[in-house]
Amino acid sequence: AVVSTQSTGIPAFIAPFVEQTAALVLFIGVDVVLGVSCAFLNGISSTYYKHKMNTTENINHLLYLTLSLLGVVISTGCFLHVTILLFTIFYTHSVLNILIPVSFFIVLISTYVSTMVNICLSVIRTIHITHPLRLINRRAVVWSVCVYGILWAAVGVADIYYWSTDKISGQEYYYCFINMSGSHGLINLSEKLLANFVKNNTEIFPFLLYGIPCVIPSLICMACSVVQLYSLWGRRSLGREETHRKITLTILLLTSTFFLCNTLSFTYCIAMVLREWKGYQYFLGLYIVTGVVPFLNALLNPVILITRGQQLRLYFLDSVFLLCIA
Repeated sequence: AVVSTQSTGIPAFIAPFVEQTAALVLFIGVDVVLGVSCAFLNGISSTYYKHKMNTTENINHLLYLTLSLLGVVISTGCFLHVTILLFTIFYTHSVLNILIPVSFFIVLISTYVSTMVNICLSVIRTIHITHPLRLINRRAVVWSVCVYGILWAAVGVADIYYWSTDKISGQEYYYCFINMSGSHGLINLSEKLLANFVKNNTEIFPFLLYGIPCVIPSLICMACSVVQLYSLWGRRSLGREETHRKITLTILLLTSTFFLCNTLSFTYCIAMVLREWKGYQYFLGLYIVTGVVPFLNALLNPVILITRGQQLRLYFLDSVFLLCIA
């Protein structure tokens, strides 16, 4: 049975959620399944592409490797999320103060760097379609991903700083569920630096805040997807052209998966800001779009790579076979 909220001092706004024992058990079960599956599939995919990088300098393989490694990192966020939910039941304040910032930072960075990797894959494939002879600067791609990660690391540090200094009762529970927003520090910082703008544009501000990191990547990927779909239109070809079609379709599937997951999270966050949902449904929706959705996206990426790549599929089957024997 869940411990009484009066005896543990759990804030009133989280109490309806914590008292739903069946929901907590379900959430923990979903996180465990997603975490194990994500770690296993991304681990196999990253091992395969690590060996591939020893024999080729294909930029796509490097980005596939990066995406798989980030999936492994995100899987640790699943397990941390499970631990946080367990400690949430008993309101272990000191432990939550350590676990929540760690989980938040890991998922925030890995999720947004994955966003940049998806953008790079989509843009590079589009360039190959429209300008087949143009060479891609490998170093520029690597630096763009690194700089993007550093920028979001700064946002994450700001988030954790403002969270640690926020004395609002029960604020730590807010971060049990909004694992990937990166918005709290931005909101506080923007209100300080742009006080007049925020005051005069209270309705536009949330769209700008969430739109920069969420809408722009989706628009870029959508524009590139249109070009890729156009290139796939028509009768099938043989030989080298067929290989390019397979690569394009693989990247298109990865991009579409990211686009759907990213759009779902963004749409819910905006609806949450505008409607000010509260209670159990509020946290249920937050858990789905900020917990399940990014973890599910990280899980679907290796599934797409394994099903689309014949050599990777054989490597996966061999790995499973050897694991069963062991």
